[in-house]
Amino acid sequence: MRKIRLYLDTSPIIMVEPDQDPIRQAITNEFFRVVSERPDEYDLFVSHVTIDELNNADSEEKRNFSKCS
Repeated sequence: MRKIRLYLDTSPIIMVEPDQDPIRQAITNEFFRVVSERPDEYDLFVSHVTIDELNNADSEEKRNFSKCS
């Protein structure tokens, strides 16, 4: 079975922050839950620019996300 390749920029990562719109945050959390539960179906990609943006973020959650990529 061929995996679905998904490229992420910082937008969905930012949506997991507590101060975001609760509906968008819930949708984003559901997206990450589904993708993490099905690693054989999805390949996630981010650019070096996205990682740099996250490493320079003011939020520890965003900086920690960049370490997962």
